[in-house]
Amino acid sequence: DCGIFISAAACESKHRGHTWLASFPGSGSTWLRKIIQAATLIFTGSVYSTDALLAAAHINASSPNGFLGMKTHAPINVFAFDDPDVPTSGEALLLLRNPLQASLSYTSFLLSGKVHDVEVRAETLRARLTDWLPTFLEAWKIHAEYYLYRFPGRRLVVRYEDLTGNPVVLLTKQVLPWMGINTSMPGVEERIRCMVAQLGVRHSVVRRHHMSSINITQGDRDLAWRILGRLPLEAGYVDL
Repeated sequence: DCGIFISAAACESKHRGHTWLASFPGSGSTWLRKIIQAATLIFTGSVYSTDALLAAAHINASSPNGFLGMKTHAPINVFAFDDPDVPTSGEALLLLRNPLQASLSYTSFLLSGKVHDVEVRAETLRARLTDWLPTFLEAWKIHAEYYLYRFPGRRLVVRYEDLTGNPVVLLTKQVLPWMGINTSMPGVEERIRCMVAQLGVRHSVVRRHHMSSINITQGDRDLAWRILGRLPLEAGYVDL
């Protein structure tokens, strides 16, 4: 149904092309996908297939065509995910998150057995974060640099912190219009508000409850600046 798109051309473009939902693991892509799907009533896809994602009512498929967007963490492959093809065509919605917070979230995901809502002991989480942080920061750098500087197609950069801070405005004024969606259609904004309320700030499936007890140290921040250089600043992160 093309009725929700801003034009027939935008609808046809989605059928012919593909949009990559690109993010470093732990950056909120599952949360974003659920809201996009609720708002548009169109499925998104993923190049990965996990029980947790299936339980969260996401469809996984190998081809990006026919979906409103396709989740990928390429070009990186860090511990948990297969090594998908690197997107070299289409368009990309790059979802960025503070690299230290994304690394903490991803560490929790790995320690929980790749399940979003299992709590991990704070001591274990802190120890593994220390071990894995250099690797994760290097991967965050590779991922961000690819989509910011080398991805050849049209792209939109959205920060997780901005999106969660004001999801209705960013989705209706920026994200969905960029994807070709007419957000003035009846029901779109209402469905966004309902899904945001349902997910909440601490949704049990896609947000982790226990990480607030883990302190990011000055040593973590110093390490991030050494590895990432000016990249966080260029991505809008003055403080880490």
